[in-house]
Amino acid sequence: MGELQKKLQGLSDDYQQLQRELSTAIEARQQLESQQQENTTVKKVRLHLYELLQEFSLLDDDANIYKQIGPVLLKQDKTEAVMAVNGRLEFIEKEIKRVETQIEGIQGKSETVKIEVCIADSITIIVGSDSDTREIIIHKSVLTSTSKFFSKALRSEWSDLRANPNTIELPHLDMDTFKVYTHWLYSRTLALPTDGKDHQAYPLLAKAYVLGEEFMDIAFKNDVLDTMIAIVSECSIYPAGETVLTIYENTPPASPARRLLVDFVAGAGDPTWVAWIDKWPRQFLIDATKALLERRHGVDVARPWLDSCQLYHEEELTE
Repeated sequence: MGELQKKLQGLSDDYQQLQRELSTAIEARQQLESQQQENTTVKKVRLHLYELLQEFSLLDDDANIYKQIGPVLLKQDKTEAVMAVNGRLEFIEKEIKRVETQIEGIQGKSETVKIEVCIADSITIIVGSDSDTREIIIHKSVLTSTSKFFSKALRSEWSDLRANPNTIELPHLDMDTFKVYTHWLYSRTLALPTDGKDHQAYPLLAKAYVLGEEFMDIAFKNDVLDTMIAIVSECSIYPAGETVLTIYENTPPASPARRLLVDFVAGAGDPTWVAWIDKWPRQFLIDATKALLERRHGVDVARPWLDSCQLYHEEELTE
């Protein structure tokens, strides 16, 4: 317990130091802007003095030259005036070098702190188990933007319990599904490796939806279902066996994904789907049956038993 407390205290100290560095960087940036403004002003003065020297070269040696000190004009000869201007130029050259050196130093410090802040904002997600593991680094602000799971997991009361507060292990996840999620986090689009056959993405989309369920990411789940509907609208091929199994085995009864699959069956099912009946979960068959009965209510459909009772008669075998 003592070692854990020391480790937590060390992490806390590192974080506080980083916050101080960040504050210093902000102040340095403000100073940098001030120095840049000063540098610009000094360069303008230098240019003006160069122009003044050119004007001096056009004057006769005995020309009347005056310098202003407050409200008083004092006469000086040309040589004295040129020496004064050259002295001022030399001073300005030194000031420019000094300011530019300060700017370089501040920029270097700012970049260092920027990198440290970027690292501090990064979360490492370890996907997979045993020898088949991958580390994915995601910005904390991105990871917590829509996921309630990660927002809670990265709060201090939970993150401080881990050996590394900025690392989360998810050994039960597969990399292909998690890649879909990470791509969506940064682009808000679903990248599906289907070689142009979008309907082949249904099993992966089902896993992605289950992932969104685990991460409590409603926005992601909504986009997954929107993609399923878009594929159906484009190719008229509906999700069937494996997709139904994945959704029904890993979602709650009121899941919108379950409702969508049931509506597919009730609204567009055809006899070829019978091949999947033995593989579909019992609850899905119950839900689909209810939906079909509700849709048939009040609809004028054929009632063959009214046409002929003999349709249901068994034939007597003659000996």
